[in-house]
Amino acid sequence: MEINYCGSCGHKVVSGGRFCVHCGSKLSSDRTENKEENNTVAHANSEHKRPDQATIKQASKKKRLMWLGAFVAFIVIVMFVRENGFGKESPAAVAEEFITHTKNSDWDQAAELVFDESMISYQMMSNLTHRYYLDGMSAEVDEYKVIREEINGDKAVVDFKLIFDDGKREEVRFLMMKDDKKWKVYRY
Repeated sequence: MEINYCGSCGHKVVSGGRFCVHCGSKLSSDRTENKEENNTVAHANSEHKRPDQATIKQASKKKRLMWLGAFVAFIVIVMFVRENGFGKESPAAVAEEFITHTKNSDWDQAAELVFDESMISYQMMSNLTHRYYLDGMSAEVDEYKVIREEINGDKAVVDFKLIFDDGKREEVRFLMMKDDKKWKVYRY
């Protein structure tokens, strides 16, 4: 039975295998070495020598450090994203959800996104997305988009452009605050 070694890390490998199970290097006939060939003078002078133990340990240490660094970087990114509230938990996303609920007259769901419910009434929520004119006509928000989002610690400002179904446009500013690490509407 032939005993082969990986040309990269020097570990024993299965004959006919395609990759080294220790370092992941692709194995081919020129990347594996037969033990008997190691003893010949011709092989000793070739470029595919079995690495010594110091080289193997150094490569293994570098690999562990690389994986450790990747893991630490991943944890830092996750913590940064959670702390700064990107994605669904961003101030703009919460304000946008608030607008959607008020537009659909889902007052209770909109109220759950408010920092202090005593500061914003159902009438104020309705007036955000619905307009009633003296001539009996009315309009409601048809489209809205974020113009600006500025986060400063546990406080944020989010500016929206509201476009009503009668063509009128308005800008509204949301003041947002974190409550138990979740963004809430403070005022608008």
